[in-house]
Amino acid sequence: MKKQEYFLIFNPAADRGRAASLIPKIESLFNSRKINYQLAVTKAPLHATELAKQAVKKGYKIVIAAGGDGTVNEIVNGLAGTDTVMGIIPIGSGNDFSKNLALKKTDLEFNLEVVLRNKVRVVDLGIMNGRYFANQVSMGFTGQISAYTKISPAFLRGYPMYLYSILRMLINYRSYNLHIQFKDENGKAKKIEGDFTLCDVGNSRYEGGGFQVTPDAKIDDEIFDVCIADRVTRKYILRLLPLIMHGQHVNMPHVSMYKVKEITVESDQTIPLHYDGEPNNQYKKVEIKVVPAALKVISYD
Repeated sequence: MKKQEYFLIFNPAADRGRAASLIPKIESLFNSRKINYQLAVTKAPLHATELAKQAVKKGYKIVIAAGGDGTVNEIVNGLAGTDTVMGIIPIGSGNDFSKNLALKKTDLEFNLEVVLRNKVRVVDLGIMNGRYFANQVSMGFTGQISAYTKISPAFLRGYPMYLYSILRMLINYRSYNLHIQFKDENGKAKKIEGDFTLCDVGNSRYEGGGFQVTPDAKIDDEIFDVCIADRVTRKYILRLLPLIMHGQHVNMPHVSMYKVKEITVESDQTIPLHYDGEPNNQYKKVEIKVVPAALKVISYD
């Protein structure tokens, strides 16, 4: 294997299947630059994780994720804790993790040039019940939104798709009884119980195509930012939405922000949640910890 060879994992199902049409264009970009690369196209959920693990075993130094946040999440679970570097060509619906790296969804050539420049940044990950995540674990209202994105109109994508899903969620809005335990940044133990609208644990500031629920979160500060919202009315949620878009909700009544390194959330019922945009409704107890300096990524900055 040549030193400059790249392992490119392409998810044709990204961006609700629209990404498949980009394979010839991306191959053309690689070939025009005479880049040595191996292309692997995912065939099913979690396939990208296995492909990433295989790339590590074969000695590839750089694995490129061509897809959205779900693809990145799967590849992260194959690369975490290794010396293999991840590059990203964001072609999904939200592409929230790539926003932290100053990448551009609409500019394939720019993103490839960033990968080739190979400016490596070491970042943190989170781990939730044994699974790594790069962006967020969102529980309650925001946790349920991802399920609605899967059934939103096909012509919607990115930010409008998530906004539509939020408005759909309001129709069936309910609060969630949660038992939350954590130690704050000063090591003080806290226990919070009651009905809540949401509990978001952010390694990154972005989710849902650019919403900033945890606007002060950084992917390399070895700590999570947590947003907890009390049970509020639909009218109040509509009031918060434009503020959340720009991360200006943090001082609003019924919103509490914390910095933690680990957190446990329990409920008598399964907790609707998503991790990096992937919905999951199977847990009654969620244990989340930060894993410092767990991943090497290529960034523009």
